[in-house]
Amino acid sequence: MEHPPRCNVRECRREVGQQALVTTCSHIFCVECAARHGLSGPVSDRQRKCPACRTGLQGPDDAVLANLNLNEDYKSSVLSGLSPTVIMECTGRALSFWAYQTSQEECRQTVKKMTAQLKTMERRHQSAISEVIEEKETLQERFQAQILDYSDLRRKYEELGKLYKDKCRRLNQVQDLYDKVKQRVEMGQVEAAASDAVDFQLLGPGPNTTQGLCEHQQEPTYLDPQRHAGPIRVYGQYGSVASREEEPWSRPGPTPG
Repeated sequence: MEHPPRCNVRECRREVGQQALVTTCSHIFCVECAARHGLSGPVSDRQRKCPACRTGLQGPDDAVLANLNLNEDYKSSVLSGLSPTVIMECTGRALSFWAYQTSQEECRQTVKKMTAQLKTMERRHQSAISEVIEEKETLQERFQAQILDYSDLRRKYEELGKLYKDKCRRLNQVQDLYDKVKQRVEMGQVEAAASDAVDFQLLGPGPNTTQGLCEHQQEPTYLDPQRHAGPIRVYGQYGSVASREEEPWSRPGPTPG
């Protein structure tokens, strides 16, 4: 597929049309750009340079205005009278010029396509970077919130630890106080029991003991001679208060007349 020639000025790059200025360095320019860069006028003493490659164009045939829309008569006479060697040389140079322009255009199209793809990838990259930055900021906010929560929980843990230690200390104090009170109560009970025992030994049996003994003696008791042949003891409030040896007796019968 043939590509129409375009102006080799980078800022222009439009199709040249029917006329264009061609140079011996294989570049082509539209008429407007050629006039703007001083290539289409007569050769002067000032140095002319190619706008594309900055090559000097000092010869009168280094930059010429060419007609790109040739008629059939011109095509028949343009190379007429020339030897086949010159014709082949001119044709080879013309084909080299066309191949160079075609390759440059293909490179430009490739660069244009790659530039568009690069811009697309750059936009995607920027979008991905923006998403990563937003996610990073979100994670940083969550991390800061977690730090605050951790500090709050640590402070509460320390407070609970202090309260627990204080409760344990108070519990130990109450336990010690309870042990002391319990020891005092037990000592008082022991002292009271010892005091009662001493009073009994010193004062002897009281009236309650005598009353219990009398009540026990008033009730008739029938004992089995075989089972109650030993000593008989009478118990009162303070233990054994009377003891005697008795002979076994039998149940009383009718009084003889």
